[in-house]
Amino acid sequence: PASYQKLFTDKLFTYFFEPISKGYDFLVPDPIQGSLNNFFPNVKTPGRFFNSLFQGKFKKSGVEARRFLVNTTFGLGGFFDPAKAALKLEVQDEDTDQTLGYHGMGAGNYLVLPILGPTTARGLLGHIGDAALNPMVWLSIYKVEDQNAIMGAHVLYHTNNFSNNIRDTYKDLRDSAIDPYISIRHAYM
Repeated sequence: PASYQKLFTDKLFTYFFEPISKGYDFLVPDPIQGSLNNFFPNVKTPGRFFNSLFQGKFKKSGVEARRFLVNTTFGLGGFFDPAKAALKLEVQDEDTDQTLGYHGMGAGNYLVLPILGPTTARGLLGHIGDAALNPMVWLSIYKVEDQNAIMGAHVLYHTNNFSNNIRDTYKDLRDSAIDPYISIRHAYM
């Protein structure tokens, strides 16, 4: 597994995703990236809301509902986060992987998947559940006037997310580790 990490995933990171994200950083100003970093999690609120409910965490589901209402109205569709800034309502980190674990499903084997990165068997099922709760996926499935716009939104989301939330963390972990595969597995688990 360690050779796989070095030979494929790391090369994909180094020679494909990292240059794209650096070009993205050059072209897209930080305030716009920050607004997109607010917008896409706002769109994905249903996943966190329902997973909080499925785990019996009603207070967290209420926080997500309030965040969505405030950010969608006063945050101009979610591009700004007044729920956090003014009301101190933080994003509730709940997903289908956690819901499956809450209901007794073990994590299963650790996996490193091309492009998706590290996960577990349960996490892979969780990705499917999260996709089912993601409105962006709903728009991709249904006949929408311009499918290219939907695909562009997916690419923009993943590029912005990688540039802002994954690239530097992965690079720091990889560069400071004796064995990056073991370090990333340990950090993920």
